[in-house]
Amino acid sequence: MRLLVSLLLITGTSVPFQTDAGVPFNGLGGEALMRGISRACRPVTLATFKSLDGCVDDPFNGAQVMISDGKLPDGYQWGNLVSARWWRMVPDLYGDTVSRDLYNLLPLGSDVVEWRADRPVGEVVTPSYSNALWSAGLGLLGGEEFECYWPPEALRGRLARTYFYMSTLYHADLWAPEAYLMMSSETWPGLSGYAAGMLVDWHRSWPAGADEIRLNELGERLQGNRNPFVDYPELAEYLWGAHKGENFEIEGEPKALKGTYRLSEERIDLYSPYIPSDAVWTVDGLSVDGAWVMASGLGLGMHRLDYISASSGERGRLTINIVEG
Repeated sequence: MRLLVSLLLITGTSVPFQTDAGVPFNGLGGEALMRGISRACRPVTLATFKSLDGCVDDPFNGAQVMISDGKLPDGYQWGNLVSARWWRMVPDLYGDTVSRDLYNLLPLGSDVVEWRADRPVGEVVTPSYSNALWSAGLGLLGGEEFECYWPPEALRGRLARTYFYMSTLYHADLWAPEAYLMMSSETWPGLSGYAAGMLVDWHRSWPAGADEIRLNELGERLQGNRNPFVDYPELAEYLWGAHKGENFEIEGEPKALKGTYRLSEERIDLYSPYIPSDAVWTVDGLSVDGAWVMASGLGLGMHRLDYISASSGERGRLTINIVEG
């Protein structure tokens, strides 16, 4: 989907995107990786519709939609790529954040609102509605019919990354019935096997382009967060794809502290997204000259890590365990 972010005029006060040095979920895998992304990438605040002006493409109808102070032309209304009504079984869990998160927001025409409704994604074999770009109706899965819609090709890459983002940041233990083809009640993998396979394929086939990257810049200014699956497209492979369950690692970036290390591990980075970046460390009462220590240099057993922030004076203590291996 081509989003003309360059035409969006931002009103009011923007929100700075603030992070500590490093990637907070670096070095994590599986459920820990998903939880780390969720903690680090939530919106700081939510934009008001009045802060949005400009022109966006409607991928369902191949038209352009003009937005003025958040108001849409006749026949359009604000809607969601992943239906916010799927969270109706847990209405107090995230409030209206799910429906107002910029990365899940899109102007929808009346035909899309009527025919797509809350349906999951699936290949339509018996259409109730179709145009040259998308369709809605009955699909087949395992010999069983189900209500679904098949999205426009121009939307599939962004739709995949929106599902990755929404299922990771806004997990629910209980979903509305329409959601279960796509979502899982388990924190990880968060998506159903059916959805994960299809969406990862779309993510690979339609990578984020310049306009989706500009949408990330807009989200950073208005909400104070970014969609990490745009910044780090390989994340999808570690959660649902070819590297599922493996640790996600960015070379050169520090890995957040954890409770247990193996003696053979290369190094222990004295870093955590929850500890001030200017912290000064001691290990077992000895000052540390640098930002990391070697596990082999500490040896087997329990070790005490103390820190103090040079600017705020915040103090803390952690304990790590080094084991064989």
